[in-house]
Amino acid sequence: MTSKKKKSTASVDNGVSAHKVMLPQVNLLPAEFVKKRELGALKKRIGTGFIGLFVVLVLSFAAVHVEKIATDRRYDQALEETTRLKAEEVKYAEVPRILNQITKIESALRDGMYREILWRDYLGAIAATVPDDGIIQTLSVTAATPNDPEPQPIDELQGPGIGQLTFSVNLKTMPDTVAWINELNSIPGFTAARFAEARYLQSPDGDSTYEFTGTVRLLEDIYSLRFEPEATKEVEDDALDS
Repeated sequence: MTSKKKKSTASVDNGVSAHKVMLPQVNLLPAEFVKKRELGALKKRIGTGFIGLFVVLVLSFAAVHVEKIATDRRYDQALEETTRLKAEEVKYAEVPRILNQITKIESALRDGMYREILWRDYLGAIAATVPDDGIIQTLSVTAATPNDPEPQPIDELQGPGIGQLTFSVNLKTMPDTVAWINELNSIPGFTAARFAEARYLQSPDGDSTYEFTGTVRLLEDIYSLRFEPEATKEVEDDALDS
């Protein structure tokens, strides 16, 4: 008997361990208590939502307030800058008028001095071509002006130019005229140099000399153009470098 009970118990235990039986559960709490607890949980969730909404509204208000303060500050700074610029505008109101006058003066100077020739340098260059025993007697220039056209060449072999230089030189000996002409033509702005006349002169004292009269055609390269924008810019650059 005892052994049979043990076997049956073992078989039951084996069956329970192999297949667990879920027993039904019954909620013995009254329905009013359950609803009250659910309502309390709902109130907590609603309260938490309201608190979160309030925090968001407060943070939004604070952010808007801070942005308004920053905007007002930028506006005040813009007003101050506008006031400063208006004061500067009044201070420098004469600058555009003065700059306009300077531009007009520079334009008139360029127009008036366009045909400027720095004769000091050219006279020295001409004198350097004269033989050692020569003396320049006369020197004259006929050149184009704003009112007068350029002089015509003395013959068909001379090309166009802006003027003509005529000179006369006394020498004690006969010069090398070819070399002399080449030296004159090598001067910038000079071309078509030639001797129009050569005379043998003898003074009452018995001294003899040769008088040569020559001409040189002048080109536009002889103009200094020192008041042109490019030239004035170079002068300003040189002044800054120095």
